[in-house]
Parts: sequence; C-alpha cells; structure tokens
Amino acid sequence: MKYINLFFLFIITVFLSCKSSKQDIEIEQIETAREVMFRMKYDETLKKHRIHFIHIPIEFIMKNNLVLRQTIDEIRYEYLPDSLERKGITPLYSIINNNKLTKTYQFDEIFLFGKEIKKFLIETRHYAKDTIHFNDAYFKPYIDEMIENKTDTLLVGSFSDFKIKHSKLTNSLLSEDQIVIFVDNLGKEIKNSEGENVRLALKIELPIKF
Repeated sequence: MKYINLFFLFIITVFLSCKSSKQDIEIEQIETAREVMFRMKYDETLKKHRIHFIHIPIEFIMKNNLVLRQTIDEIRYEYLPDSLERKGITPLYSIINNNKLTKTYQFDEIFLFGKEIKKFLIETRHYAKDTIHFNDAYFKPYIDEMIENKTDTLLVGSFSDFKIKHSKLTNSLLSEDQIVIFVDNLGKEIKNSEGENVRLALKIELPIKF
C-alpha cells in the first residue's frame, strides 16, 4: 500500500543547489575516502570477461534545520539519462554512524530529529556498457588483474583519485545523475483524481558533483 501511495504523491518540487542554508531540510554531498569498485562478469555470448558494474561511493549529509522531527519517506538515486536497462538497478543505501554502516532501503522511513544531522552512503551500480566510448581495451589491465587473482571484484582507488585518473569515464557515468529525497509534509493530505486521500510530500534534488 505504501508503494501505491508513493506513486500517487502530489509532489512540490524544490530545486536545490548542492547546499542551501534556507531550507528546512538540507542535503549536501561530501568528500569520501571510500573506494570505487569494478565488478567483472564472463560474457557467454562473446566468450570473454568484461567489466559489468562500476560501483561508485557517494556520501552526503542530511540536516534538519527545524526543532520538529522530520520524516524522510524515500531516498532515490536516479541514473540519468534513464533507460530500460537501468530499471530495477538499485544501488546500496547505508546510514553511517561512527563509521559503521547500517543498511537501509529506498522506501524506508528515516526520522531526523530537531537539528539532527545524518550521514549517508550510496554505492551506485553503473553498467560499464553504458560507457560506449570505453571499450574492453580500456578496462583490460583491471580484467587481467582480477583473472590473475581469481576474483570478480577489484577496488581501484578512492573516488577522489578515480575521478582524476578517469575523468572522462567519471563524467560519462555521473554527469546527469542525482539524489532525490521525499520529505513528509507534516502529515498534510489532499484528494487525488480518484478521490483518495494522499500525503503531500516535498521533493528535494541533489545533482551529483565530481
């Protein structure tokens, strides 16, 4: 039922920059020391190993500037431009507390108490085949290393280092991506086209910076 209600949410869209001090809820992307990961898969059609997923760590903080508790109805990572192949490709969401990760999910309710700040980690799952300008030769050293070590994953350096060494690849993956959060608008409701009561929600967008 929650998914149905979310589908019929009446959305008030507020476009934010990476940081805005005038909002009740602030979201801001922060630097991360966590590493980018390549994941390899054997292609049965081509009969060779290929990079399948590229996992990029994105950290951000969410701050409640009010004294009242705020409820986050949904955190969504949007891969843009969207495609049918991206449907169902859900990143991994975590809440960071004292450097310990607690898994959370896209539609989990998250509470922010008055003046509270929470830190989040999203590990993306970008298809390597989305990077049409980066062929197998580009990834060959990493594929060879994984084959030699008999593993299907490889950490390739922190995001800070990765975006310098692979600036064009990073741009091709992240240039239009964004984080979207939906904040419960203090329990306010309206009737939808079918006469059902649905909650109002505030939509806040955070373009990914790199």
